[in-house]
Amino acid sequence: MGLNKILGTIHIYPTLAEANKYVAGNWKKAHAPEKLLEWVSRFHRWRL
Repeated sequence: MGLNKILGTIHIYPTLAEANKYVAGNWKKAHAPEKLLEWVSRFHRWRL
């Protein structure tokens, strides 16, 4: 099961859903490919 499925899962108890979204979101932010994001940012600035 991927993180996007965890983020999109509907839970019976809202607190479980919020906890899962928080944890999955933090993991995604912590493991973001910084060099790729920097390159894409420069690419889009160049194209404008």
